[in-house]
Amino acid sequence: MSDLPIRVRSVLKRFPQFTLQGIDLDVPRGRVLGLIGPNGAGKSTLLRILMGLVRADSGEVAILGRPMPAEERWIKARVGFVSEDMALYGAKSLRWHMDLVASVHEGWDARRAAELLQRLDLDPNQKARGMSRGQQVKALLLLAVVRLRQDRALVPAHSPMLLFSDRRPWSQQERSGLPTASPRDGCA
Repeated sequence: MSDLPIRVRSVLKRFPQFTLQGIDLDVPRGRVLGLIGPNGAGKSTLLRILMGLVRADSGEVAILGRPMPAEERWIKARVGFVSEDMALYGAKSLRWHMDLVASVHEGWDARRAAELLQRLDLDPNQKARGMSRGQQVKALLLLAVVRLRQDRALVPAHSPMLLFSDRRPWSQQERSGLPTASPRDGCA
């Protein structure tokens, strides 16, 4: 894994009413990066470029040492993403969501999921529409983290490779019980 899990060079993205340009960024292992700015400044656009959800018009992006979008599939198997606009199916339980994600991601770790359910104080049988917004955010985070493919030689099974979150700052209640990792755990 690269010592720079996130490397961005001269990224440019044009929209009819907005241009994101001149973005250069190096994020070393073990760092937390927050993008702060007014609405419309390009924070979400940059995160979506990093995740391969939006293509940059020019520039270079490397995630975990691999070029995006050329190695998008490899990257997405190792990077979690939680966004403000993501939602759970209201009529379905958290267990249903977990089973769905497990069925499409070979990296799903059922033991880690059980541990996080307890740590995050989530009921797997609760329907999404009955969850508070904080519980839904924790559920989305669990789904993002537990599905991540782990390269056992590089990273302990309990650690995510990289996690992006495109949402307002986490409240103290939402942060309680969240998994933590450090560079010595092998995490980006």
